Amino acid sequence: MATAKFSSSFFREAKAEIESLDLHHEIVDGLVRVLRLEKEHFDHQTSYSDGEIYLKIVEAITFGLDKNVQLWKARLSSGKVTSLESLLRHEEISGAFNELRDFPGLWKGLELGNIEKLLALRMDEASRSY
Repeated sequence: MATAKFSSSFFREAKAEIESLDLHHEIVDGLVRVLRLEKEHFDHQTSYSDGEIYLKIVEAITFGLDKNVQLWKARLSSGKVTSLESLLRHEEISGAFNELRDFPGLWKGLELGNIEKLLALRMDEASRSY
């Protein structure tokens, strides 16, 4: 299977092309509404774990895809969104998390609802080492 390398200029050009489309924001806003409806009506089905959503949000932030960040945040409860934002503000801890992105088995166990409590302990050094 062939792999392709994408440069950051490729992503910037692709992003500019997508954003130049007049319907882009309307489409993404529509998708956010659909995801909210999906969450309300299909909660009984298997969904993405908090860790998988965290990875998708970090990826979207990395490439400057603000609408994608909104799409993924729509899958979280308001409490988990608050916890996620707190985690992302702690650059040392979120940076340590980001170094582990290549290990897919770790992320299903991440529970964003618990992050706020752990950050409140103010044990940043211990958290980074753990």
